[in-house]
Amino acid sequence: MGNRRSQWKCFLRFYHEFQLVPLPASSSTISCFLVYLSQHTLSYRYILNHLNSLCILHLYYDLPCDALTSFSVRLTTMGLKRLLGTRTNQKHPITWDMLRRIYNLLDTSIASQPALWCLFLVAFSSLRKSNLTAPCVQACDPEKHLSKMTINSPPKESVVFSVLSSIFPPPLESEFRKAF
Repeated sequence: MGNRRSQWKCFLRFYHEFQLVPLPASSSTISCFLVYLSQHTLSYRYILNHLNSLCILHLYYDLPCDALTSFSVRLTTMGLKRLLGTRTNQKHPITWDMLRRIYNLLDTSIASQPALWCLFLVAFSSLRKSNLTAPCVQACDPEKHLSKMTINSPPKESVVFSVLSSIFPPPLESEFRKAF
């Protein structure tokens, strides 16, 4: 509700600044409001959230929201989408250096800590999307992605140790084996 209140205040400030009648809003003034918002943000999503709040404000006062879905408002939002773009916020990958720092924080004398470390290693090596899929064959990096040749299962060792020994550098592998 706090975001909505903030968006409504922004909407009312705009209408007050340009001496317009806020409700019911016409399609041309809504388009102007959207362009006004685009001057204050780089996020298309931010503008859509304001548009949604404007619709809710109209519904609260039992006013029609037809202007919000008008042709001119749709054209304005399409233009803003093209101008601002829609980008996804991808999470930063966990790196080898981060794993080493996590390992240094663990106390291997506590029984649960090596199990937690093993969980981190399995998650790092096989549960990340970047390890499961490469965007294309040319982008496949043996340091980052698992392949059939990476996973081998000798009879004496378990699959986890086999995967870990094939993808971890020797210093980290020896530290890991010392923990057990």
